[in-house]
Amino acid sequence: MLASASLSEATSRLSEAASISTSLALRSSAPGLREGSFEQSLDDMDLDEVGDAIWRASITASLERVVKLIRWDAAPDALRNGDLSSLSDSIAGTIRLAAARPDIEAAAIEAGLDPAIFIVGLLARAASKESRTAERIARAIFGPSPAATITSAAAAIRL
Repeated sequence: MLASASLSEATSRLSEAASISTSLALRSSAPGLREGSFEQSLDDMDLDEVGDAIWRASITASLERVVKLIRWDAAPDALRNGDLSSLSDSIAGTIRLAAARPDIEAAAIEAGLDPAIFIVGLLARAASKESRTAERIARAIFGPSPAATITSAAAAIRL
């Protein structure tokens, strides 16, 4: 009986933690919601919308870490051309996932770039203050002054 009570309590805590995690992910992906309206908006969302919001928030958080993990000097020409083979599988996978976001894909097409190269450019742009090589990669991909499309895409994924 004691074991089933502990299991029940653990399950309840896990469920509560998942709910809080989902709530935080959704809040970060929907910053315009008023404090009191968030829970109502969550109730109005279908599961696809919830999953999509969590997916977007997860990719965004991963990209913020990826910027710091890329060794820009290791293979700058390869990165500039969208060759991700010099990166770890997890970093390359994160870039591919971000490139698959419909908003990013649309922005890349508008900029005339492959979505993976577009993401590399956004990451390089974000790292340009710490790395001259990253700055050169971003400039080679986007040109000297980023268009509004590039700036808004970077803001959408918080880079």
